[in-house]
Amino acid sequence: MKRYALFLTIAILLSFPGAVTQAQEDLEKEGEARYDINYASYLIEVGKYMEALENYETALELTSLPKTKIDALLAKATLLTSFLDAPEEALKVYRQIYTEYPQAAEIARYREGLLLFQLNRYREARETLADYAKKYPAGRFIFQAEALQEQIAKMPPPPPIIPKPEIPTTSIPVPVPPTPPPVVQPTMKTPQVRVRLCKTNGDIEINGSPVCVEGSGCREKFTVKESNGNLTINGASSDEKAITFTSRNPLTVQCDKEKKKVRGGLVVKLKGGVITLINLVDMEDYLKSVVPSESYSSWPLDTLKAQAVAARTYAYYQLLHREDWDYDLVDDQGDQAYKGIEREREKSTQAVTETKGEVLTYSNKPILAMYSANSGGYTADAQSIFSLSKPY
Repeated sequence: MKRYALFLTIAILLSFPGAVTQAQEDLEKEGEARYDINYASYLIEVGKYMEALENYETALELTSLPKTKIDALLAKATLLTSFLDAPEEALKVYRQIYTEYPQAAEIARYREGLLLFQLNRYREARETLADYAKKYPAGRFIFQAEALQEQIAKMPPPPPIIPKPEIPTTSIPVPVPPTPPPVVQPTMKTPQVRVRLCKTNGDIEINGSPVCVEGSGCREKFTVKESNGNLTINGASSDEKAITFTSRNPLTVQCDKEKKKVRGGLVVKLKGGVITLINLVDMEDYLKSVVPSESYSSWPLDTLKAQAVAARTYAYYQLLHREDWDYDLVDDQGDQAYKGIEREREKSTQAVTETKGEVLTYSNKPILAMYSANSGGYTADAQSIFSLSKPY
């Protein structure tokens, strides 16, 4: 009987070749959508947030399966919240899931309440979490929802709103001032940034005059490699999964045949059999290399100053959004080109020095100051390119 049913199905499909073609096309689109979702995760890991957002949008256009759409939407909301500082857009996504996809309504409702709580919008959070508890009394997140409600209940009530007395106004219309642009705001303290220089399965050479490692002393050269799940330093195995190299002078590193001279210290980390090399460098020293790596040092000084402010703002934004990462930035176009001391030039260093600490902010937070090598003479709103609404 089963064999007969199989033959019958094949016969029907052969009778309608268009159905076979359509099914094949749908299957291919679904595969592409899944690839886009997975690739977006990689793009987030290397800091290419806008490209990741675009991949999620492409996946949503390709797939017709609710499960895949839900996965893409949930991942998109996480990206918007965690890396793109767009919580309002994320709330819209959660509400879309709650409304359109009943099979994922529970997780969407809880995440909406959690995000509202994180935004200090406690009244809305309380209402959303109470609605979650009412609809899903045995839900996966019921304990978390109840705990958040308890925290909200313990908070002091907001001060009463005292209505302002009405003041008679004239009939002359008062012009509404335009929304102010992002403000260049000097920062108070210069932090260190963690710049990923490479990830490798090969050897890393670190040279200095001298370079020092706690427990291994100071030498002119160290060679680090992975062996049997451990790091080895000049052939000696170490139980440490992260080793710090320091020097009072610049260090020269070679990783995967690429050599670079940098200021600051170095950290070598081993995770999953892969070695990651990270440069710990002062923000302003970092920018002395970034500005001439991203621009021509022959350009006018004011142009280089604008580049310095944009690059500094971008770096500060990533500092705030990658605290849980092993590094804040990568040294190539994934974030900003950082080619080390040998790329530094007097004029670009002057631009960094004369704008020291200046960043572009909106609501007292660094903006996502993305820039490109060439826009063809035109710019576009983030909403048009990335479906991402930004007030600046």
